[in-house]
Amino acid sequence: MNDNKRDVYDILNALEEAEKKKSEQKNSVERTQAGRTVSKSETGQERTISERRASANTSTVRRNAEDDASKTKTMQRKPADSTQQRTRSSQTRQTSGTQSMKKRPQREYEVISENKSDAKNNKKKKEPKKKRTNHLARLIVLLVVIVVISVTLSGVIISFGRDMLGVGRSSETVVVTVQDGATVNDIAQMLKDDGIIRNPKFFRLFSKISKTDSLFIAGDHEVRADMAYETLIKALTSDAISDENSVSVTFVEGTTLPEAAETLEIEGVCDADEFIEAFNKADNYGLEYEKHMPTFSNNSKFYKMEGYLFPDTYTFYKDMSPDLVCQKILKNFDSKFTADMYAKMDSEKMSLDDVIILASMVQKEAGTAEDMPLVASVFLNRLKDSNTYPRLQSDATSTYVEDTIKPHISEIDQELFDAYDTYTCTGLPAGAICNPGLDAINAVLNPANTDYYYFYSDMKTGETFFAETYEEHLANIDKVNEKYGIKTTDESEDSTDDSETSEENNE
Repeated sequence: MNDNKRDVYDILNALEEAEKKKSEQKNSVERTQAGRTVSKSETGQERTISERRASANTSTVRRNAEDDASKTKTMQRKPADSTQQRTRSSQTRQTSGTQSMKKRPQREYEVISENKSDAKNNKKKKEPKKKRTNHLARLIVLLVVIVVISVTLSGVIISFGRDMLGVGRSSETVVVTVQDGATVNDIAQMLKDDGIIRNPKFFRLFSKISKTDSLFIAGDHEVRADMAYETLIKALTSDAISDENSVSVTFVEGTTLPEAAETLEIEGVCDADEFIEAFNKADNYGLEYEKHMPTFSNNSKFYKMEGYLFPDTYTFYKDMSPDLVCQKILKNFDSKFTADMYAKMDSEKMSLDDVIILASMVQKEAGTAEDMPLVASVFLNRLKDSNTYPRLQSDATSTYVEDTIKPHISEIDQELFDAYDTYTCTGLPAGAICNPGLDAINAVLNPANTDYYYFYSDMKTGETFFAETYEEHLANIDKVNEKYGIKTTDESEDSTDDSETSEENNE
């Protein structure tokens, strides 16, 4: 028993020495890691060698203890078992502690490196999104620009095509005049003003491309708005209407429509009745004066366009279309009525028809152009004081009824006669009584500033006498009559209507 005990003690001492060696090895390794004097590879190798040695010693001691224990079969086996268990647990704690000590920094490094790599990956993932967003925005802008340009070009091409081909334009024939020395720019603007083309730039471009911009021939040419550019240029570069067929016609100031129509028929231009019918249709030629024309709802008007045949010298052609004759006359009227005249008319709160009607009366009543503003002032003063002077009482209106309306009417229409006779109607007559010239029109727009309400004209000399009162007016009549030896009537025998404005000397 003593020998057995000695053996057991030897085994325990050997185990304690083995644990001390392991503890010293562990402390050595920890000191090496703390001082960072040994590399990881060397530490790993030392751990491996010491673990192998400890394992070998433990195995030897364990085998010896097991042999002794089997021989003795005593209760000392328990201390040996507990000692071995403590040894194993100690080894396990040492091993796990050493591994945890070694692995923890590596895990933290791995976590940091993973976070860094994730951040880099996130940046890499975000950057393509920004790039894709910017690329998409640029693509959208580019598409919008392309669409806008396409729509604009399409509109320009369509507009150019319609104008170039005359699509949807009037088929009415128009006479245009190419002035001598006119450039393609002048001609293009003239065609636009006459309503033949819409865009002068397109016409100039087409003419230059076709190399016809220097081939236009001066003179009158018949064209239509529905002509294609090619046909239109061909008409303007062809010979003008022959001068051999031209007819020069002069309409004097104060002429009436029937008188003008008769002159046209005598000269062989067109039929008189056809001209009057065409002129009174008041077709829309796209002229400025048309914007100021009345609706002709007044059924009392005899000739709707009386007063708009501007007195001038015109060049027509034999057997000319009445419609083309009307166009030429009305274009001339439109050119004479300026923007300043329209502005003055509006400031006086007068319509274009009012101006023409008054101007026709002034044209017939005034002996000279110098007297026209004075005559106009008499009519305008009466119109402003209509309570005192309800009637204009112009002899020229009565003459128009007798000489113009009655011969051209199939049956008596007293209402129509009264609407024109200013001895019967109040205010202005229903329509103009002739076609006034520019002097008479300007006289109405710019009358003299007077207090005259009467005038009396010497038709032989053209002299006109003006008066503010009825007594002065009677004295003027006596003055003219005495000149020609006419007996003066007593004042009591004169007309009781003191609004009489004019009296003609028949001698």
